[in-house]
Amino acid sequence: MDLVTMALLLPMAAGPHDGWVHPAGLIDRATLSEVRHKRDTQDWARNILDGLDQGVQPWLNEPRARLEALMPRRRMGVYWLLLCPECGRQLRFDPFDDRQATCAVCGKTYPLTQQSTAAPPGSRYAGTLYDGWGCYYLQHVARTAQELAFLHALGADRSYALRADDVLRLFARRTKHLPVEGSGPFRMIWTYAYEGDYGLLTSLVTAYELLRDVDGLLTAEDLSLIHI
Repeated sequence: MDLVTMALLLPMAAGPHDGWVHPAGLIDRATLSEVRHKRDTQDWARNILDGLDQGVQPWLNEPRARLEALMPRRRMGVYWLLLCPECGRQLRFDPFDDRQATCAVCGKTYPLTQQSTAAPPGSRYAGTLYDGWGCYYLQHVARTAQELAFLHALGADRSYALRADDVLRLFARRTKHLPVEGSGPFRMIWTYAYEGDYGLLTSLVTAYELLRDVDGLLTAEDLSLIHI
């Protein structure tokens, strides 16, 4: 069960609020209160949160400069481009290796600069293995920011909020320099289509809502950058 599914399954508090109350959206104050209660009283909830916490540890340990180096600087393709040219199976995705990928089936390793065989040359989805890796990376890092912010809101230490904030700032800075391409369902900035970008935005907005009121974290300048 992922974070969004977990949030959607939890009951929300009813009744009007005076004005707009943050955090809002998929995860609000009622959700956080319900999650804390279930964490404190039910094993299955503790197990889910423990799993989330284990999953974000590698991201907490990476230097900020490394995250900046890994972050794509252009629009990526579709995730299924990360395909083994030899056996046609999905290559193993490693978010911390943007140079090569290994097939779990045939064991061969390929540079991510190699053209993907998953889409014919000249087609809408044609691209390199890196284009597929980059799509996976964007999805993964955006979801990780959401999970870090969520865990911080539940009581994890400030390093979780700081790392989630690092990701938000990275997306905000890079997005400013990317063109909007295409139209309709293929209007895109970061990925292969609107649906891919929407998935990123959902995670990033959720993270932002959980971070915006953390003391001393986001300045007025930061908020302006993120809002743009």
